Amino acid sequence: MPIPLSVGDAELAVVGMGGLAVAPGRRDGSLARALLEAAFDHARTLGSAHALAFCRPRLVPYYERRGFHELAAEVTVEQPGGRLVVMPLRTIWAPLHDGAEWPAGGGAAALAADLGRQGPRNEEGSDRKPGRGRSSGHRP
Repeated sequence: MPIPLSVGDAELAVVGMGGLAVAPGRRDGSLARALLEAAFDHARTLGSAHALAFCRPRLVPYYERRGFHELAAEVTVEQPGGRLVVMPLRTIWAPLHDGAEWPAGGGAAALAADLGRQGPRNEEGSDRKPGRGRSSGHRP
């Protein structure tokens, strides 16, 4: 189900992709690639032009090799009760269809979304500091 969000002044909907986990003994790459391709195939049927995911900083290069792009801006996420927090993980997006581009605004994006009710949670050990408000267009 696409999730509505704001990127600068643009409104769009994305398909959240998460929960990709492969047992350490099976991380030769082929299983993770197959899972990610299946997730992309399903996401393309849901009507959005973009997929959005969060990952640890060390995993960004892996996802970039598979078509994702890192957002340079901080991502503010609305939690239950309306509290805003800066997502402590890296935010990555991928086009689901040819020609899909991420909206311009504040560097890569200034994004605020109601994702807190959708499942992504803060993760301990992040190198990003919590804050409030929208993107400043750069990463701390």
